[in-house]
Amino acid sequence: MQTTAQKHLDAIAAGVVTATNVIGIRKAMNARERREYGSYLSRQEQLAAPRATLFETALADKEPRVAGELHESGLSILRNPRWRKRFTDQEREIIETLDYFRLVRFDIVGEPRGNAVPIYRAVARDGRSFLFRNVSWQLAYYQGATSGPEVLRECD
Repeated sequence: MQTTAQKHLDAIAAGVVTATNVIGIRKAMNARERREYGSYLSRQEQLAAPRATLFETALADKEPRVAGELHESGLSILRNPRWRKRFTDQEREIIETLDYFRLVRFDIVGEPRGNAVPIYRAVARDGRSFLFRNVSWQLAYYQGATSGPEVLRECD
């Protein structure tokens, strides 16, 4: 029987991840963060924490495409008029011609005991791209971060 972690690794290797994969990987990243701060870990978290490094390595080797509802929600967030002023003209051009997203890595947001936030690459049809993360308002409120989409690197 295949473990959940192996299913996530297989999805990364196949080059396509869904919301379920991102959630599972994020749980492993959060468990590792909690372990490093000496927090209590449930049995599931104890098993998940060591897998975080495996996921990081796999994501670094192959940035998988994002599929399904996660792709659709990413489009909705980036195209929401509320956030338009956060983007440069070049980033807005990429958003308007967006082809797909790739899952790049997870960053820890907030100190101490931060939370893992997925970092995505938004890729236009012409190949231009930028990295971004979308921080929930709840996490921003409790961790002192900025909520909503945030570009992390200039366009490629």
